[in-house]
Amino acid sequence: MLQLKYNCRVRRFKKVITYILIFYIAEFVLTIKPVKNTGNDVVNPIAEVNVINIKNSDRILIFAPHPDDAVLSSSGIIQYAIKCGAEVKIVYITTGSHNTTTMVRASAIHTVTPISGILLAKERHREALCSAKTLGLSENSLVFLGFPDFGTLKIWTDCFENKPYFSGLLMSDKTFLPFSYKKGVEFTGKNELTLIEKIIETFKPTIVIYPPETDLNPDHRATGLFVDAALFDLRNSINPERFRYFMHAQDWPTPLKYAPHDYITKPEYIRNLNGKWFAYYLTLKEEEIKKRQYYATKVRLNLHQTLCFHLCEGMRYFLMKKKKSILLCHSGQTGKWKK
Repeated sequence: MLQLKYNCRVRRFKKVITYILIFYIAEFVLTIKPVKNTGNDVVNPIAEVNVINIKNSDRILIFAPHPDDAVLSSSGIIQYAIKCGAEVKIVYITTGSHNTTTMVRASAIHTVTPISGILLAKERHREALCSAKTLGLSENSLVFLGFPDFGTLKIWTDCFENKPYFSGLLMSDKTFLPFSYKKGVEFTGKNELTLIEKIIETFKPTIVIYPPETDLNPDHRATGLFVDAALFDLRNSINPERFRYFMHAQDWPTPLKYAPHDYITKPEYIRNLNGKWFAYYLTLKEEEIKKRQYYATKVRLNLHQTLCFHLCEGMRYFLMKKKKSILLCHSGQTGKWKK
């Protein structure tokens, strides 16, 4: 009798394992299956975009909300700018420590705690340094503000001049990590804006690349707001050309399939925004460098999204892209700004 029960449990266990394997195999097959141009976002954009041109006299300032955003959004442009002799600087706004899935998987203690958050922040800092070196940038070209991941929009809306934002994950209300641009800076919007303005004033960029305030990720949205505010405050002395990159948008791109020969245009709900659309097309070498940088990071997308990313050898799935291109929104001049 006991043996019969045991055999029944074994058979059930084998069935469960079989169903799980079938599910993942099916997802894998569906993910890597090439698809034809069936979505509204998959069209040829050559007629509606311009190609980005960079001169050796340009000074390019890139704002990245998280340590991997500069590579995902602007890797090809950075490589091209260095070839042209232009100067490039990257400003990382947050520590990137709020990715709880990565934290649990990558940390030694496999739990979400302040210690694992700090360890992840240090690891992502190291990865950013390695990625920059691969692109041809020195450590002097990188600035890490050290603000809390997933907290900058709250800093903008709730803690601009009031009591500083307290990060429960970092257990701090001020910058303290050893690689921070300036330690002891309280997490307030006024302080973050002051730091960004100081960097812009010192570097004097001719081109600024940053996310828009219409991006769905709160840190990307906040970065767009802070950079817009800083450029508005400095409008009488510094007036750079501005490009914005999308990474998170509603119901976009479609279809989420392996389509390496198709183009992806801007999301439907922001197509009527003012400004021109520009593209930079990656070379095969630039694509390979970009792919190697992604493989070297601990931050991973889920199975379906990761496969799309790897096989397309391009941008993260929520980004205007073709296999060999980056599309950026040229925002033109900023209008009146008021906090």
